[in-house]
Amino acid sequence: MAEVVQPPMSVAQRFGEDRTRPNAHRPDWRARLALLLQQIPSGFDLRSYLEALEQRLIGRAMQAAGGTVAQAARLLGLRRTTLVEKLRKYSLTGSDTVASET
Repeated sequence: MAEVVQPPMSVAQRFGEDRTRPNAHRPDWRARLALLLQQIPSGFDLRSYLEALEQRLIGRAMQAAGGTVAQAARLLGLRRTTLVEKLRKYSLTGSDTVASET
């Protein structure tokens, strides 16, 4: 008896996505954007928010790297010199960052 070979499953079939309707697996991006914009408080300062976020991420990477700048830079996907510049910008040092996060 001949063996019946089934065609390989597509990614959509494996994960149960409904490909009969385009973008059926994605929520409406317009609705998500409208919801996001409703949640932004008045007087929101994006620059300050992003700087604070960057400082927290640098601190966590430095902690995870045990204070080693080169390793923290790799964790963040930055060049070591770029991370050094950011550490100077925010007046952080490797040992200060590790101590403040613990």
